Amino acid sequence: MRPIPWTLYRYILLEVFLIFVISLLAVSFIDIAVICFRLVYQEGLNLSHVWPIVFRTLALPLFFSIPIALLFGTTLGLGRMTADLEVNAMRASGVSHLQMILPVGLFALVLTGASLYINSRIVPKVHYQLRDQRDLVLRQLRDLGRGQDKRIQIQDGTSVICDRFDGNRVYGLQIYTDKLAPDGKVLESLPPEKQIPLAKRFPATVLAREGLIEIDPEGSAVQITLKDARISFPESIARRELLKEDVIQQVQIDTLPLRFELSERTPGLKDRTTRNLAKLEDEFTGHIRAARRAVAAAASKEEREQADAKLASYEDYRRRIRAEIYRRRTYAFSALSFFAVGAPLALLLERKNRLVPFFIGNLIAVAVFYPLLMLGSLLSERGIAPAWSMASPNLALAAIGGGLFLCLRRK
Repeated sequence: MRPIPWTLYRYILLEVFLIFVISLLAVSFIDIAVICFRLVYQEGLNLSHVWPIVFRTLALPLFFSIPIALLFGTTLGLGRMTADLEVNAMRASGVSHLQMILPVGLFALVLTGASLYINSRIVPKVHYQLRDQRDLVLRQLRDLGRGQDKRIQIQDGTSVICDRFDGNRVYGLQIYTDKLAPDGKVLESLPPEKQIPLAKRFPATVLAREGLIEIDPEGSAVQITLKDARISFPESIARRELLKEDVIQQVQIDTLPLRFELSERTPGLKDRTTRNLAKLEDEFTGHIRAARRAVAAAASKEEREQADAKLASYEDYRRRIRAEIYRRRTYAFSALSFFAVGAPLALLLERKNRLVPFFIGNLIAVAVFYPLLMLGSLLSERGIAPAWSMASPNLALAAIGGGLFLCLRRK
């Protein structure tokens, strides 16, 4: 292979890089639009309160948008050069196919390293901020303003819909909640004659003519004092299909204070950094060892069954932790595997229509990578060769890319 000037390397990389940036922004803004739609129309937040967190959510779709944008840039950029016969001109000048894709390959390697960092440290934090919307809810409740037809998502399982609102006073309320439970303490302020014996949590609808929204000084709870309230329970509850001994009836109350705690969300697996997941895995490994000793030391059948159930739950959670770690690595290394398919494909398909490599490359990604990713996630969570199961999407694309590179070399 004869050496080629850096100007040519820069030209090829710039061709792919521009399309990569445009594609990355397009995919990211589409994802942000979906997030804003969910926050505004489904959870009832004001758009003015959502805007401050929009730019923080730019990092959320990067775990899948980086490899997709690189595939777009590779197939469209190199496909355009192939369709315009620029590749043939470089080949006639003694430039090999490997030299042509070398700058793009180095760029894919850089993106893989960046994705590993983003997926392990940045995306989990942004994901948790979107799930923990306590500050957004409090900010909106303190500044409701005046208007009509408002929906407010207080917390998971509790939403408030009102016909009209003026400051912290709301009118024509409908409250849907599943917090009317023995441990929920929502109805603890009812007078004794209005107390309802409950055995388990269940959904209920509370209707009221008027309500006053008050926020705890520490911002840890929201209390809605209702006037002319009526609590309606599901028909299955009223017919005692779920509760055997308790008597459930519709309750009419002149003044009903409902208190909803706004506790901080417990981080899920997707909300933790990879380093924290590794620590959590070590912690559960210790729990598993202790549970196995408890199983071996069980004196009775009942104790052994309880120890076996605890051991199974620990092992299941550790499998889920490992699956999440491998999933992040799979998305990070997909930048390399997408490049391995897109680059030789764009150089092999010498068509005047430059969109042909683009569509075929995306078809391979959709038909191979994502189905194998779902299958690998399922197998990994069941403990079936988790590392290999989650690596299978990239290995399959690497095999396809290797075959395409061989065809390109023979050509």
